[in-house]
Amino acid sequence: MTQTSIRVGLAGLGPRSRKILARIISTAEMPRCEIVDWRGADVIIVDRDGELAEDELLALYQTAQAPVIVLSETPVRGPNLSWVIKPVQSRLLLQTIWKLGRERHRQVQTQRRERLLAGNRRVQREVAYQLRQRPQAPTAEVAARARRPDADELIECGVADEALYLTPKLPEALRYDPRLHLQGVIQAVIDESRRREQAVVVRGLGRDIIAFDRGRQIVTELSSYQLRTLCESPIDRRMLVFLLLKESALDLDAMRRRAERAEAVLWKAAAWASRGRLPQGADPDRPVSIAAWPNLTRLARFPHAVQLAALWHRQAISIRATAALLDISPRYVFCFYSACLQLGLIREHARPQRFDAAPPAEADKGLLGRMLGYLRRRVGGLS
Repeated sequence: MTQTSIRVGLAGLGPRSRKILARIISTAEMPRCEIVDWRGADVIIVDRDGELAEDELLALYQTAQAPVIVLSETPVRGPNLSWVIKPVQSRLLLQTIWKLGRERHRQVQTQRRERLLAGNRRVQREVAYQLRQRPQAPTAEVAARARRPDADELIECGVADEALYLTPKLPEALRYDPRLHLQGVIQAVIDESRRREQAVVVRGLGRDIIAFDRGRQIVTELSSYQLRTLCESPIDRRMLVFLLLKESALDLDAMRRRAERAEAVLWKAAAWASRGRLPQGADPDRPVSIAAWPNLTRLARFPHAVQLAALWHRQAISIRATAALLDISPRYVFCFYSACLQLGLIREHARPQRFDAAPPAEADKGLLGRMLGYLRRRVGGLS
């Protein structure tokens, strides 16, 4: 299972010690570790016998929010400190990094959810409503699984400042226009191939993109890296040319061996273009659901896709409340929404006027009451 990388900061280390530790940390595979500045680290490693003076280390302990691993020949105790004896054993050090890194990620997730809930009373009410009014066991199960990222993580969901997601009015930095990106171009090629019942090629991107089999398949000489790079930035459509191709003149068998399903290409293009942003016009506070479960075995995966599909296939809930309920970054929800919208899976629902809990049911009386009770139990059993 692919895990989010653990960011490790180094402090108080000489050049030789830093080089040795960097080599040890770089060998970590599950989860991956990366060296960063200690101010943005999940775990900080300091050498008590290194270049920093004791008072500087104490200042670091007091200001750093991340847990600190102290390398020392003698025991070190204190809040938020973990001691690793010198000479350092690489296995013990990596195990300590993984343990503290996971704890730090859980702490950050909890803080993120608290900020989401504290900053928006509407989200507070909607989350409480969802937990009371909808099937609680499945929802709780989905929320629990959401803490474990999906396997085969392929798509990153942007690097926008988390604080931007907490503003009541979504800033323009978290919006994009799909029509100005490659996903809109690919959709246009597919639509034209379906309408004309012929192969259609778009030229002007350096490599051709061809839709054929009535728009069901896409083939291109663009590498995955080139395609992703093109998807991430707006496209000047004035430079593009759309041409019809006679399928009778094409080697369709060879093309099919290299082709991808159109839905898979659109899914990737939308996710790469989104990068944690919402399409123009999307309302983060409007309840949404999906009309059908996306075929995630054939689509590129990104964190929490399974959990989001399970939740939205079961019930209607707003994008902001989804992030708070599942305790995940809104960037993943925005990205998943954009990809589902491009495949035509998103259904929008009217905003509920109230999110109050339903009043407790009174005892039904008479034949009509018993019939209503029976129907409620049947509906509840099917939900």
